[in-house]
Amino acid sequence: MSRRKFVNGVATSAGLALAGCTQTEPPTYGNVLRMGDLLTYKAHRLLLPAQSLAREYDYRDISSVPAIGTTNPADPNKSIFNEEYGPAYDRLLASRFFDWRLIVEGSVTRPRAFSLPELKRMPSRTQITRHTCEEGWSAIAQ
Repeated sequence: MSRRKFVNGVATSAGLALAGCTQTEPPTYGNVLRMGDLLTYKAHRLLLPAQSLAREYDYRDISSVPAIGTTNPADPNKSIFNEEYGPAYDRLLASRFFDWRLIVEGSVTRPRAFSLPELKRMPSRTQITRHTCEEGWSAIAQ
């Protein structure tokens, strides 16, 4: 079977699956993206079980574009200034993020909150991988 026939078959199957939905209102943009992500995830795991982790790249593949989100949102001179969250960020920065917590909740066995020192004590793993944003950009970073 050629790749083109396979992709057409998957696309046709997805269209037929979506046609059977019983939603009375049209799906929202976010719902459509989540359905696409789920379909892609399931197909990838089904077809490529040995490659279940994200593909890794070499140092030479890292994008030369500066990372987004590395600017202080409390700085009113920057385009990402956020009037609502900027002061909270400033307080966290001043305390070296002492009061900051990563909250893990939802469908987990033991919901809890982790402090920055607790996270730093955990084993870590670094990888170079591609981040593809649904807004249309992508970059390879470590």
